[in-house]
Amino acid sequence: MKFLWWIVGAVVLVGLLVLVVVLRPMTSNTAMDAVIDDVDVSKVVDVPATTNPSTDTPSVVLASGRYENYSADLVDDSGYQTTILFFYAGWCPECRGYDQAIEAANLPDGLQILKVNYDDAQTLRQKYGVTIQSSFVRVNSAGEKQTLWNGYGKEKSLNAIVENTK
Repeated sequence: MKFLWWIVGAVVLVGLLVLVVVLRPMTSNTAMDAVIDDVDVSKVVDVPATTNPSTDTPSVVLASGRYENYSADLVDDSGYQTTILFFYAGWCPECRGYDQAIEAANLPDGLQILKVNYDDAQTLRQKYGVTIQSSFVRVNSAGEKQTLWNGYGKEKSLNAIVENTK
């Protein structure tokens, strides 16, 4: 009879363990979940990955073109292949003409033009050799000058800016 109670007890215990496993909430303790939980989502850039059919390897999708006021943090934004700094002065009619042309244009994906206040950015002007407003400087992601173009008296179009800063 004692033997029968041991068998019944073991069956009940196994049944309870099965119920606990089946009814417990699903949690995962994988190393990847721990890494994901530690990510600071405020610093995540929304650039979706896609597959390149010709190489079948992941590639980064370019961010939509943008025209914004300069910030050093924007220069190395990974969604942009081309960054052009526009040294703008509100009192300059040439600058206002370029500003209107850029605003009216549809900036292609991967291009950002950052508007730098010519009057306030003495350090940046010196760094890039800018001596007159309505100048455009193409920089790499590290902020190093690639090309400098002065658009004063030239065609006021996005195409002129892009072509002359290659």
